[in-house]
Amino acid sequence: YVSISDSLNLVEQEVKVNKTVLKKECINYLWIYDRSGSMHGLLPELTQQLVSLSKLLGKGNSLSLGWFSGEGSFSWVFKGFRIVDNTDYKILEKSIKDHSSSLGTTCFSEILNDVDVVINDLSVLSKLFSFSFFIDGYPVVNNYPKEINNIFTAIKKIKGRISTAQFISYGAYYNKQLMVEDRKSTRLNS
Repeated sequence: YVSISDSLNLVEQEVKVNKTVLKKECINYLWIYDRSGSMHGLLPELTQQLVSLSKLLGKGNSLSLGWFSGEGSFSWVFKGFRIVDNTDYKILEKSIKDHSSSLGTTCFSEILNDVDVVINDLSVLSKLFSFSFFIDGYPVVNNYPKEINNIFTAIKKIKGRISTAQFISYGAYYNKQLMVEDRKSTRLNS
């Protein structure tokens, strides 16, 4: 130490700090996109954007990729695909491109209803879920009021279980009214 005055000394002291290593929790990404006929002209751009976005997903995270079209026509390309290696990005790209053609009409309540099951299955990997829904927003079904009710029922099932949610609307004529409707506070992350 160095004495500056009778009551003032300068002391050099080493402070040992324990390093705390925080483990970053992986994120389960849920992407669902519209393959209906109304998306025909928009699907090439949309699927290329999905490929680009998939390359930004960090290693250790998982992706569940689903698509929908008309009533009874939806599927999960994969559920909980964990990205661990650079070759996994090529697998994602091929899978997205393999499911880039348009099909039939539009019914999205069925795949939304299935999101609850995917969340249950993947919550062992992580409790963090990022939900993205790519659509032009117009259901074309036999019973429109029933479809709207089913959409909001499906959303209520996953309410509070999604960390982040976004609805990405495509086209100049997307159904903005339906996309922003807040039927008795059904917001996903509320």
